[in-house]
Amino acid sequence: MLKRKDPGYTPPQQVTLTRRKLYISPDTNIMGDNQGNNSPSVNQSVPISSPQQSVVHPGLVTPPVQSTMGGMHPNMQQEFAISFGDGQSVSFSHMLMSTLSSPSFMSTFAPSLAHAMGPFISAAVSSAVKPLQDKVDAQEKVISEQRNQIDQLRNDNEFLYGQTQDLESKIEALEQYGRRTSLRFHNVQIPSGCDDTDDLIVNLCKDKLKIDITTEDINRSHPIGKPNKSGKSQIICRFRNWKVKNKIFTNKKKLKGDSDKVFITEDLTVHRQGMVKKLSEAKKSGDIKSFWTNDGRIFARKNDESTSVKLINSSHDITHMISG
Repeated sequence: MLKRKDPGYTPPQQVTLTRRKLYISPDTNIMGDNQGNNSPSVNQSVPISSPQQSVVHPGLVTPPVQSTMGGMHPNMQQEFAISFGDGQSVSFSHMLMSTLSSPSFMSTFAPSLAHAMGPFISAAVSSAVKPLQDKVDAQEKVISEQRNQIDQLRNDNEFLYGQTQDLESKIEALEQYGRRTSLRFHNVQIPSGCDDTDDLIVNLCKDKLKIDITTEDINRSHPIGKPNKSGKSQIICRFRNWKVKNKIFTNKKKLKGDSDKVFITEDLTVHRQGMVKKLSEAKKSGDIKSFWTNDGRIFARKNDESTSVKLINSSHDITHMISG
């Protein structure tokens, strides 16, 4: 390496580091540490080794430059430029970004940086994700417990629903059993001011059914609802025993074609009245051939070719019979 006094020595070209923009906070000291240190000011020129090393191109590592801002306050913001003897200048930030984005830098430094920073990044991500994962795990646990509770409640509900249906069926059967001695007489002419319907039932049985009964065979009778425009109404009658009631009911076929259109039905619960109504509609539409009641039970036949008689216990039985 040639020294300054050696023959053929050529002084290096001077490159000047200048600031283009300088923003200084109030009362900021930019001239050093005020302790007598010989830190150069921002306006001093800084020599570097050679101009050829100062040209910025992809992959070039810039030479070390002596700091000119040793005592710069952190609040000061500035942009530097490197000027060469031939009048050319390069932004320091542009030179730095060009170097960092060069393929050679990325291929050499990026893998090492990724390898070195990988554990730290993983630890940081894990540290950030762990609280969220803990919350998710806790929520999944709560959801699992609630799902088990819902399943148990669903099973309990199905069990209770089955018990309720069974109890309702038994209660309805008991209610119907309490009506087993009662009959309903439809389209009965009730004279104006008549308060005693027992005699009306006795006379109806004698005249139309040819059955001799007395008022002693009747426990109680009374009209249901208001008479129609013709003065006819429905009378419900509870007989003293089932035998008298059954004798009258089995002879109701004698009322077929009656001029007064009187007919007799069993006293059914609201549930069974609803099923009878559906069967009546099915008969009118031709879906079934016939239906009848006997001692509170409901029977139906689909057609003349059908030899089996269906016991109707629910609306589902009617639907199944029509579709089957």
